[in-house]
Amino acid sequence: MDQANILARGLLYEAPDANGRTMLRTWGEVVEAASEVWRQLPARSEFVGGMDVMAQLEVNARSLHRSISGSSLNQVDPTLQEIGQLLTRAAEIIERSDLNIERVRNWNWPQLQDAFAARVSLVHTVYVSAHAVSVSLAATAWDESWDRRIRVHAVPTDQLRQNVAAVEELASSYLDGHYPGAYDRRHRPPVDNDRLGAAVSAWGVQTQRFLSREPRTAGLVTVAGALRESAVAARHLWAAAAETGHVDARRFQYELSPALESMTERWGEAQTMWQTLRHPLERVDPNMYEATRELKAAMNELAREGSAMAATGVIARRVNLTGAVRALHRLQASSAGVSQSFEEAVETGQLSVNPRTANKLVKESFVPGHEGAVISPRAVALGRAVPIPEALRARAGVVVGRAANASRSAMRASMSIGDERDRPAAVLRPQKETGRPARPSRDREHSPISTEAVEGPRR
Repeated sequence: MDQANILARGLLYEAPDANGRTMLRTWGEVVEAASEVWRQLPARSEFVGGMDVMAQLEVNARSLHRSISGSSLNQVDPTLQEIGQLLTRAAEIIERSDLNIERVRNWNWPQLQDAFAARVSLVHTVYVSAHAVSVSLAATAWDESWDRRIRVHAVPTDQLRQNVAAVEELASSYLDGHYPGAYDRRHRPPVDNDRLGAAVSAWGVQTQRFLSREPRTAGLVTVAGALRESAVAARHLWAAAAETGHVDARRFQYELSPALESMTERWGEAQTMWQTLRHPLERVDPNMYEATRELKAAMNELAREGSAMAATGVIARRVNLTGAVRALHRLQASSAGVSQSFEEAVETGQLSVNPRTANKLVKESFVPGHEGAVISPRAVALGRAVPIPEALRARAGVVVGRAANASRSAMRASMSIGDERDRPAAVLRPQKETGRPARPSRDREHSPISTEAVEGPRR
């Protein structure tokens, strides 16, 4: 549920460039999935003025869906779709648990408080995603005001935006006075020290399998996003390890931290490009998606406190940082290997792309005389997936190559800062310069990374 909330917040940045009607149609799936979780929770504190908020939100979502029936029926917003899948999985987890509402009738007070915090989180996710839809509809309505050719819908887009704004007000009425105070009463189970390592291993296997067998554009978006988000969380965890003396703080500051920042930026560029090229009907490999979801959840469990990054002291109390450092070493090595396979998939894979967005990018990078650089007008009109043009493949290869180099640089930097240093946090105090370079630690407990990983996986 936290991951769904984080995705909803990120959607606000993407909304102005997205299709408002497509987002609105997919938003209905988010409300439906949130309602599934809602029904699994005990019936306490969900009423505002005698009204079941989630039931009313579901009614409004269905009404809005009927208003846009017949338009963009074959298109979905991938981010909103992922939010819906995450909430559906949360409902399944609760249903299979020992606290299933059908089995347990008498909930104790801490359980009721935790359930109320979950309700607030659900409504907040619906509220933020509804606002993103409203922003996107406003941009679409502005386009329609200047171009009569796209005013082909029975219900004007501006009217849809006003209806979504009314739904926002309904969700806001529930959150008023409860958000974010309800989060203080959430129950947090103890952190599993082995979860991150297992998640990294499973993600590496499933992602390598996907990239080497049958890569698809939708999957490339998922992999690029996982590499970007894992770099963000890993940088925060490495910083916590440096502040507590588990790794060399100076080398982290001047080598690993800049490398992870570059990795985040480069894979963000790659994710944006493949998100643009993704065909709306293409689906993500379920095994790879599940492994990616678990990796993100394991990283967020350690690095985040709600939707914000956790303080170093909080992280140190949650997990044994010695074991976390080992898992982070494994993550950097896996990321470098996955990046190598990603690069090879872009160079040689039989990829299909959205003809409309691909045509636009081809025109921007068209080289006179380059064979196969033009997408036929018929393919653009039909909107069916087409093989990626070679000119566009070369352009994408440059973007992915930079990102892969950033991953390899981050892995090399992680090798240089060592493992547990058996020193207190006081090592971070300023020390006199001696003019001699720092020697690497000689008391490592293990050698987590082979130098062959720099060159990528061997097949």
